[in-house]
Amino acid sequence: MAGHNLEPMLSAYESDPDMGEIVALFVAEMPDRRSELRKAVEAGDLSKAIRIAHQLKGAAGGYGFGALGTVAAASERALLDLLDANNSDFTALRTAATPLLEACGRVRLSSSESAA
Repeated sequence: MAGHNLEPMLSAYESDPDMGEIVALFVAEMPDRRSELRKAVEAGDLSKAIRIAHQLKGAAGGYGFGALGTVAAASERALLDLLDANNSDFTALRTAATPLLEACGRVRLSSSESAA
């Protein structure tokens, strides 16, 4: 699909032996976080989608995933804008969350790891 980045998102701590275990745990939990966000969007649960984006924004940087944090911050802002506008339109919610859903799907422990 045009415009979609398929490059894996890797941690800046990928080779750091002190961070390896917790980065691996963060990556292992990513499919569940992505699924939780997808379910919130499908249910039209704007508050939950905002909470998940906020959590990912805060956690991503600590695990060395700065690019994921940037995408999460942008999605959170877009979702908050919907809340401020009292807009619960499904299409708008999906549009605001899609970049984060896609980014979560690109999070990898190493460049040789394949998509889940």
